[in-house]
Amino acid sequence: MRRPTDLRLRRERPSNASNCRPCEAGAWHQLGVIAEVCCDYSTADQCLRRALAIREERRLIADTAGTLDELGRVARLDGRYDDSERWHAHAVQIKTQWRMWVELAISYANLGRLRLAQNLRDHAIREFANGFRVVHSVDSPVRHQLARDLARQLWEVGEEAFVAAWRAALPDDDPPMDLLRQALAQLREQADNAE
Repeated sequence: MRRPTDLRLRRERPSNASNCRPCEAGAWHQLGVIAEVCCDYSTADQCLRRALAIREERRLIADTAGTLDELGRVARLDGRYDDSERWHAHAVQIKTQWRMWVELAISYANLGRLRLAQNLRDHAIREFANGFRVVHSVDSPVRHQLARDLARQLWEVGEEAFVAAWRAALPDDDPPMDLLRQALAQLREQADNAE
């Protein structure tokens, strides 16, 4: 039986192959995601790099930034933290330049997860806070996920340490404590129900 990561794109191309390059990039990206889910990080990295090359060649800005974030995620899961930081930083640069605010918040959330993997909790809070600041006035799933990420950190370190880490990152902004306490109550309720 073949594993999902053994999938290969066919080499045959239609006569209008140049028009299919974005589709090919999407296929490589999806193969990379499948390999990531199967914990085959080497194959995921190879597939995502192929997708990235096509997307950069075609100047598909949003797709390029998304693939950069995915490469950063794969590198983090594979324990290659320097590579992960480099990929996510490049994604942040593109998303900031092109004012892709919700997508930028996703990149900051990914950087927060990287910092947690590196056992840098204060830096993780900073990254989550930066992401939340970008989408604080947008009602989106990303905003709600960042609120949950921040609430988990609040739970782990306590309110005093959390507020200190937030203020170190964003000295001009106070953390949205009412929202975070509400998210924290939901997390605690979920944890109680899981027991």
